[in-house]
Amino acid sequence: MGFWIGKNGKAYSTSWGGNGTTGGRLKFAGRIAEGAHVAGTVVGVVGLGVSAVQGYNAFRDHNTNGMVQAGADFGVGVYGTFGGPIGWAASAGYFGGQMIDHWTGFSDKFAKWWTGYP
Repeated sequence: MGFWIGKNGKAYSTSWGGNGTTGGRLKFAGRIAEGAHVAGTVVGVVGLGVSAVQGYNAFRDHNTNGMVQAGADFGVGVYGTFGGPIGWAASAGYFGGQMIDHWTGFSDKFAKWWTGYP
């Protein structure tokens, strides 16, 4: 890329390491990455809580499909929250696919075509 952004918001050449005003090139990036990691973990744990509540509600309502969906969401959420980069990628693919399906309604179209759907 050829530049980096200091803590003062200005761009600097990668050949310069920084000073007290700009912060060190790698130190500032490390702080941003650490903050993003903490925020991602918090969001992941909140998502696990949501999946657990959805699973409990499905159990209470005797909704087998809802329990299976909540269990799958919970499992992928655990892997995505604590599984490192591969878990992040797997979680992004799983939940991204669900989001696309929700927007397009592909599953509903498939269910109408497939005669084995109850």
